[in-house]
Amino acid sequence: MEASEHSALRRLGGRARRWWKRSRFFWRESAGSEQLGRGLLGRMWLRVLRPALCVKVIVPVKSLRRAALPVWTAATGKVFVSHWCDLLVLGEIYRAPGEYDFASLPAAAGTIVDLGANIGLSARYLSECYPAARVIAYEPDPEIMRLAQLNLRGHPQVTLRNCAAAGSAGSMTLHRFPGGSWGTSAFITKQVVSETFLTEAVTLDSIIAELGEIDILKIDIEGAEHEVLSACKNLDRIGCIVGEIHPIPDAGAEELFASLVGHHVVEQNIRDGQGPFVALRR
Repeated sequence: MEASEHSALRRLGGRARRWWKRSRFFWRESAGSEQLGRGLLGRMWLRVLRPALCVKVIVPVKSLRRAALPVWTAATGKVFVSHWCDLLVLGEIYRAPGEYDFASLPAAAGTIVDLGANIGLSARYLSECYPAARVIAYEPDPEIMRLAQLNLRGHPQVTLRNCAAAGSAGSMTLHRFPGGSWGTSAFITKQVVSETFLTEAVTLDSIIAELGEIDILKIDIEGAEHEVLSACKNLDRIGCIVGEIHPIPDAGAEELFASLVGHHVVEQNIRDGQGPFVALRR
C-alpha cells in the first residue's frame, strides 16, 4: 500500500473518531428532543434529523450543508433548523421547563427587546407569551438571520434587525465557531475559529432612545452582555432583564450582577460562571 493510501486511511479513521465523539455528545445533550414532535410522524422526523444533522456529512455544495429543514412541533408548529445545535436551542426554549420559563417574569409587556435572537426561536417564544407586545430582535450573523426570518414568519409583531449589541456603536468583528450557530461571539476562546465577519453594532442606550421604556430585555450574546449592560446609562428604563451569563476573562456573574445597581436578581441558575438569570427593576 502506498504512503498516500495510508494517509487517506488515517484521515478516514480520524473523521470516524470525531464523528463518534460528536454523536455521543449530541445524543446525551439532546435526549428527549423528539418529544417536541407533533404526533408520531413528527417524532420520527426528529429522530431522523438528529443523527443526520449530527454526523455533519461532507457535502460538496456548501448551501446544502446549511439548508433549512422543517420540524413540526406540538409546542409552536413548524420551525426551521439547519444544524443539530438548532434542535438543542428548540429543546431549551420549548421543552418544559424552558430556558425562559421563569415565574418572576411580568404578566404583561408592551415592548420586548431580544438581544441575540439566533434562529428566532426566543423572539418567537416571547411573542407567543406576550401576543400584545412588540418584539424587536437583534441578530448580527447574516447566515443565522436567514433562518430567523423563516422562523418568524406569521409573527408580525416581531421586528428582526441584522446588527449586534455592544458597549459602543460602530463596526465590530465577530467569530463563528465550528459546531453550529449558537457560538458566534466577539471573543476568541480555545475553540478553533472557522470564520470571522464584520457587523454593525448598536448600544443599549441607543435602543432605549429609539423605543422608550423596555418592559423585558432578553440578552444572550455570548459574553458581550458584560460590556452592553455595564455601558448602559439608562438601565432604569428597563423593567425586567432575563438572559444568560457567559464567563469571559476578568468578568463573571458577580461582576455583572454588581453592575445592575437598579435591579434585583430574583432568579438565577449559574454554574461555573454560566447560566440564566432574571433581574427586576427595584
